Amino acid sequence: MTKRISNYTDLLREKEELELQLQLHKDQIRLDIKEIKEELQPATHAMTFLGKLFKKDRSNPIMSGGAGMVIDLIVKNLILSRAGWITRLMVPFFLKNYSSHLLSEKKIGFWKKIKSWIWPGGKNGSPHYDQAETKLTRDAKAN
Repeated sequence: MTKRISNYTDLLREKEELELQLQLHKDQIRLDIKEIKEELQPATHAMTFLGKLFKKDRSNPIMSGGAGMVIDLIVKNLILSRAGWITRLMVPFFLKNYSSHLLSEKKIGFWKKIKSWIWPGGKNGSPHYDQAETKLTRDAKAN
């Protein structure tokens, strides 16, 4: 803005130049923010991981409780049975918290696997309910 504005066209030209500079600065700021986010992404992942270690996911208390009982039984009573009291207190705490988040993220696949173990459809020669029904309707249509 070192030029002296003497008429209206100079004013409009200066306005266009300033708007162009403003847009360039905005684009540069957006680019800088994007670069900062990319640089901080490892720290964000680390903080997310630490958050999962220190805070329990309470969305599914049945699965978390079951995982807690298994961790207490195996880790606390068997693996760490001769460890110090701080270790026996802290390691199961972290494992329970992290496992609650892990189970909540994978709970749909986990429930499907349990359901397939309990109600195996079409395994061992026994057709699933839907398969048996469709076979009966095909046989009825053939006759």
